[in-house]
Amino acid sequence: MNLSHHESNGVVVVEVGKGDAVSANAQDFKNRLLEFVENGKRKIAVDLSNIEYIDSSFLGSLVSVLKRITDSDGGVKVFGLAERVRGVFELTRLYKVFDIHDDESSAVKSFTDA
Repeated sequence: MNLSHHESNGVVVVEVGKGDAVSANAQDFKNRLLEFVENGKRKIAVDLSNIEYIDSSFLGSLVSVLKRITDSDGGVKVFGLAERVRGVFELTRLYKVFDIHDDESSAVKSFTDA
């Protein structure tokens, strides 16, 4: 799975590679994000701008990470959703669960505005 990350103002920004938001990568994605949580990172912003399709397994991994990090007084934000991906978040009503932003700076800033 092609996953890169960097930190911005104490927020881990995770970029999901093109075509990687599918069930074959869901468990690896979840494990990698949970590593950040286990290492004390409580603020994660997930960049989905390279994603044109997202499946239910991958969404489930996102929800699982959100639950785990919320239990640790942290948060997960998502940003850069293509129209089709945003439609999936709306269809599944996950737009009510996740804080969705247009870009990285907005997602990162939202952690300090909270």
